[in-house]
Amino acid sequence: MVKMCLCSKVLQNMELFAAVRAAATIGYRAVELFALKNHLMPDAPESKTRELKALLDELGLEVASICSYVGGFGVKDDEACEHEIETFRKQLQQANILDASYVRVNPTYVGYQRVPTDDEKKRFAEWAAKCADIAAESRRGICLENNLSMIATVKGTAEVLERIGRDNVVVSYDPGNIIRADRENYGRNAVETLGNRIAILQVKQIDMSLDNLQDPKCFVFYDEGDVDYSEIYEAVAGSDALRYISAECHKPPTEGMTECDVAAREYQLIKQHAERYFGSLG
Repeated sequence: MVKMCLCSKVLQNMELFAAVRAAATIGYRAVELFALKNHLMPDAPESKTRELKALLDELGLEVASICSYVGGFGVKDDEACEHEIETFRKQLQQANILDASYVRVNPTYVGYQRVPTDDEKKRFAEWAAKCADIAAESRRGICLENNLSMIATVKGTAEVLERIGRDNVVVSYDPGNIIRADRENYGRNAVETLGNRIAILQVKQIDMSLDNLQDPKCFVFYDEGDVDYSEIYEAVAGSDALRYISAECHKPPTEGMTECDVAAREYQLIKQHAERYFGSLG
């Protein structure tokens, strides 16, 4: 069963354990844990991770992924890449303790403002494959999120997946990012191309009327944006690979609406809409 998930980044100003409790209280059945100051940094003590696991079990929450900021291999030298690998190993150990299936690996942050070179793509793929092989030793995988990077477009994502060439690499499909790079191929076309690799569907809405789509003002609530999630849900509903629909609203809280209010509002709207296509969501 596909489960409703919350990106912990939505509650980034809350202490981690409080954020996890809030997610469960709202109704989410899984979380993506971001490597943020208030949440789960790579150097967090193992005791904290084990305490977190006990709380998650008590609350009945799964961890969809460890949202690491490791990566960027395409523009880093070998020494810097080895350092990234060491950080990845730390976060993989967290994934092992928390029984998270995936650790996120970030593509090189070129691709939105300029076309990545063939050498950059090759280098990223080689080092990402190393991450995938290390993860496979623990029977886990890595996920690539469609951010404004080397995989900002569906075509770029498919090429990188092919270059990496590992079965335990999945996509955290983010239409709200793809649409800002390619307005025509973010929905059904994306699902048809990436479908059997899409394990996580990250959901956020974008106001496409702005000239600058990197302006934070483009992030809006679920019922205010231009991403056609009806088309996306319809296309992906039959997938056996999809495991989580993950709320990632980037609209900041306002006076009278806390981070928890934002997370709760998005939960209700996304779940109500998605269940038209998926049936009951966990």
